[in-house]
Amino acid sequence: MKSITVKVSDDLHMQLKAMSKATNDTLQDTIWYAMDSALNRDPDVYDIEVYEKELARLRNL
Repeated sequence: MKSITVKVSDDLHMQLKAMSKATNDTLQDTIWYAMDSALNRDPDVYDIEVYEKELARLRNL
């Protein structure tokens, strides 16, 4: 699986860590789920190309 780096604000990072702790998921799983939710996709289906395109789009806003 390819690796990607996502830079987020300190506030969002703390929120993701809190969500991860509350759900007993890894931080990585929580981030994947948040990205899936943002893209209105099934969180059980990971498509790295979709994420890369969406991240590129978000960087260009």
